[in-house]
Amino acid sequence: MRTLIAYTTRHGTTLRYAEAMARALSGEVVLTDLRQEPAVDISPFDTVVIGGAVYFGNVSPLLKEFCLSNIEELKRKNLGLFVCCCLDGEQAEKQMQAAYPLELLDAAKVKKTLAGDIDLSRMNLIERLIVKLVERKIPCTGRFNEEAANEFAHMLEAPDL
Repeated sequence: MRTLIAYTTRHGTTLRYAEAMARALSGEVVLTDLRQEPAVDISPFDTVVIGGAVYFGNVSPLLKEFCLSNIEELKRKNLGLFVCCCLDGEQAEKQMQAAYPLELLDAAKVKKTLAGDIDLSRMNLIERLIVKLVERKIPCTGRFNEEAANEFAHMLEAPDL
């Protein structure tokens, strides 16, 4: 089985999840940062995982464009979708729904919100100021969770019922 994990990351948390999933998946796994290779060819892959972080309510436009430009082929793949965010429960689910087209959400075998991680040392001054203002009202509830990445990978490889 060949798997593509296509992701966008700004500060590295999504990359950490992608790498953890790659370690947990069997077969050949290719990691692709959509900022470096936005037009990656998905045709050689049986499984495609797409992930990105939610920044101030939105995922990267590159991630959305990748999904829209490949939507028909993605619907025929063993598909996994994830977002990293600092919310949980219903609020996190709303961010997942906003990140991906409904057609892909319906087609995906696995959909998961993963705990975001705020690392102020990797942010520029404006991002740090915004995060400090937002965290007063909505504290970041999560931190990187490798077990959640492993669970995602196992669910993706589980036989269909």
